[in-house]
Amino acid sequence: MKKLVLMLAVGALLLTAAPFALPARAAPMFDDPQLCINGKLFMAVPTTDAIDVFMEVGSNVTLDYNVVNCGGDPNLPVVDPAQVTVGGKKNVVTVRVQTAPKAKVLLSYDGKSKHFKADKYGWVEVSRKVH
Repeated sequence: MKKLVLMLAVGALLLTAAPFALPARAAPMFDDPQLCINGKLFMAVPTTDAIDVFMEVGSNVTLDYNVVNCGGDPNLPVVDPAQVTVGGKKNVVTVRVQTAPKAKVLLSYDGKSKHFKADKYGWVEVSRKVH
């Protein structure tokens, strides 16, 4: 009888705690994540809200996580390798940035920068052919 009461108590505790469990994911940051793509520096700069960067690179694209090799700042974070996948077109890089809805993000590659505004769901998606 005591075991039954104990099991019911533990089950009730687990059922009430389950809705409050948070999924594991990377936290958005206010730093400027960077990465060397084909020997040139890529950087995503949050302008109004924190960002989280995901990338898909083609099979002919060379990545280097040591950003000093392409002029990056070693004190700033590097794009998380777990958030970079290889696939898609050979020489194309697709960058997806998660931020707040309508927030602005500055994306830089090879010395050229451009502002992008997130959609109503907080996503910016840009594809670019790289050489």
